Amino acid sequence: MDITNLNAKEFQRYTGIKRETYNKMLEIVTEAHRIARTKGGVKSKFTVEQMLLITIEYWKNNCTYFSLGIKHGISEGYCYRLIERFENYLIQSKEFTLPEIRDIKNEDVLIVDSTEIDIQRPKKSPVKRNTILGKRKDTR
Repeated sequence: MDITNLNAKEFQRYTGIKRETYNKMLEIVTEAHRIARTKGGVKSKFTVEQMLLITIEYWKNNCTYFSLGIKHGISEGYCYRLIERFENYLIQSKEFTLPEIRDIKNEDVLIVDSTEIDIQRPKKSPVKRNTILGKRKDTR
């Protein structure tokens, strides 16, 4: 997706963040990714901009790694590693603060499931009086 021709309002609607924030994030992750890739490794088929957009899409839409992987043509595991790596780049920069999982788990949180689903259950039938309860040895 080419988001460079979106105006400021459309950009914020698509990503959930302002273009200035995105540019700052892009600057940080580009430098961190360049430093991390000096050690070698397999070249990604995505640019840094595309990988950052996948990460932002995960945050905004709260979709699964599987669905993001299907959408972008990558595996679920690679999608997880990519998002985890870019989150770490931003956390280590100290410019942005993202809550870590252990921080969220240590807080007292009440989660309420407000969905209601009707379940069809069989009607209770009265006990039949003419049946004999017990073992029938003579029946074949």
